[in-house]
Amino acid sequence: MQKHRLFFLAFCAALLLSVAALGAAEITRIGGRWNFNGTGSINGISVTDTGIVEITTHVRPDNLEVATSFYVQGYLRNESGAEESYSYRYGDPNGSDGLLVNPEIGGGTHTYDGVTLTLTIVNEDKIRFSQVGRQSSTGYRYDMIYEATRDTGDDGSGGCSVGFAPSMLLLALPLLYLVHR
Repeated sequence: MQKHRLFFLAFCAALLLSVAALGAAEITRIGGRWNFNGTGSINGISVTDTGIVEITTHVRPDNLEVATSFYVQGYLRNESGAEESYSYRYGDPNGSDGLLVNPEIGGGTHTYDGVTLTLTIVNEDKIRFSQVGRQSSTGYRYDMIYEATRDTGDDGSGGCSVGFAPSMLLLALPLLYLVHR
């Protein structure tokens, strides 16, 4: 009976350690496809901005994520209701320069063509960002605030993922204990 109790306690301890290790290792990444909505002004004209952005990222050895390119498709609508569609790509998907995202502070800042993009990670499915500044190439003044939600789509997995984490080896510790005794 004592042997089974020790096995059970060792198993529970290993399970708790593995769950804690998995949770601690989870870092929210911004790479992927996001649906965004924004409000603000461009050249003093009130606008709303709606669309999708696909963010290509790379994770550096120091665990910081670099957003190297943004592909954006959207619709700008001014206060009188006039709407204009647009699409553009900024950055190089294979590059190394871009918006540096620090998971410890939950975001990052990057200036491109005179406009500063400030990004804040709310959670794994929501980010907020702003664009403020005068665009050098056009002279347009931007003062926009956005919220974006991750476009998860439906991959048919039912929300489940199957994988292996090295920390799961902790679950084998009680078995090693039994074999060794």
